[in-house]
Amino acid sequence: MNEVTIRKFKSGDIEDLLKIFDTFFDKFAGFVPRTPEIWKYLVLQRPGFSIDDIFVAHQNDRVVGYTVVGFKKMRNAKVATIYELCARNENIITQLLESANTYALENNADYILLQPPNTERTMQKCARSVGFSKISEPATKIMVTLINPPKLLETLAEVFNEKSKTDSGFKELVKNDRNLLIKVDSSYITLQIQDRELKVLPTKEMAKVTLEMTSYNFMQLFLGLTSPLKAFIRRKLRIKGMFSSLFALKLVKALQPNLDFYFPLTEHF
Repeated sequence: MNEVTIRKFKSGDIEDLLKIFDTFFDKFAGFVPRTPEIWKYLVLQRPGFSIDDIFVAHQNDRVVGYTVVGFKKMRNAKVATIYELCARNENIITQLLESANTYALENNADYILLQPPNTERTMQKCARSVGFSKISEPATKIMVTLINPPKLLETLAEVFNEKSKTDSGFKELVKNDRNLLIKVDSSYITLQIQDRELKVLPTKEMAKVTLEMTSYNFMQLFLGLTSPLKAFIRRKLRIKGMFSSLFALKLVKALQPNLDFYFPLTEHF
């Protein structure tokens, strides 16, 4: 029997909800697996929350999704907010949204807010089908600081080296041995291509091209928040030794990850 039923949260649900949370969010940058203690702190112990705010979807005697709803005052209005919605099946998402909407009406909310990830097209489609309207893009600020530039580059280089085994564009970049020197503030890092593999040396080595940038601009570049060419044009990235500078820009571009950041509202304070 494939019927989906929605019920309120029970104390024995936590392990199942954690598995669903991890499965849903593990593709997003910034994901950290949750422990029962963290989940209780962010949800059950959150000021103003109660177990009645959590709806659990069941199908074939197993938990297949859940949502967390909360209430707060905003400009003389009572607002219901969907803090977490974890499900990918269209039918399950729709039923959870309908339950959240009914719960909001029962609690005299003036309106209900949902902030779905940009990549979750099914969730957005279901939200529109039950009456949600898009008002504006939510502004979510993520504050990040750079602790270890070489370690970040080492991680990106590992991904690059895997891709270079199959991707012709990456193979072309590691075809010839060469060095690229990166200066971050007053520290130096060397990207070294040797034996068709990219290595990161947290030292200053001989190179024909040097890229200079602040730690802030380094982070912008290597987290994929700006393009190398745009940074160069805006003088946020300086290139010394113009020979092979195009190669340098291509290599930095190839190292940029395709990050999709998303944090559930339960993690916003």
